[in-house]
Amino acid sequence: MLTRKCDRPGDARRARVAELLLLEKLSIRDIAERLTAEGIAVTKSTVDRDVAELRAGWRSESATAYSEHIEAQLGELKALKDAIRAEALNKKSEKQMLAIDRMVKLLEREAKLLGLDGPVKFKDESEIPDDELIRRVERAKARIDAAGAAGDDGVPSEV
Repeated sequence: MLTRKCDRPGDARRARVAELLLLEKLSIRDIAERLTAEGIAVTKSTVDRDVAELRAGWRSESATAYSEHIEAQLGELKALKDAIRAEALNKKSEKQMLAIDRMVKLLEREAKLLGLDGPVKFKDESEIPDDELIRRVERAKARIDAAGAAGDDGVPSEV
């Protein structure tokens, strides 16, 4: 049985509901029937409210744990950045490029954790009017023709 300090009326019942829900994977109806059989007079509606309250509490605890985890990750990233910052800024160091690479990776991870990098947005080319597309194609063709007239066929020459 799940153990938990029970201070409010119904807490012991909710603890038993949580046990039946999580450990025995019972439905709300089955939980109500089981509790009634155990001598705890309860309706399906009461069990439904208990499950909703339990889930709300679990969501809140989960959000707190998630926030604490992100906070810890950011703290670790800061410590790592502090540790390699001097090496990355030292122009005389042989390992400067490696340190810069590590710093960039740390900054990318930090930005990801903070949600700073939004999704990449692409412009839907179908929204460009036909006359604009025709002008773009004509300009590209003119550049290609000009390069060809200048002797640049776009193929690298062999040495």
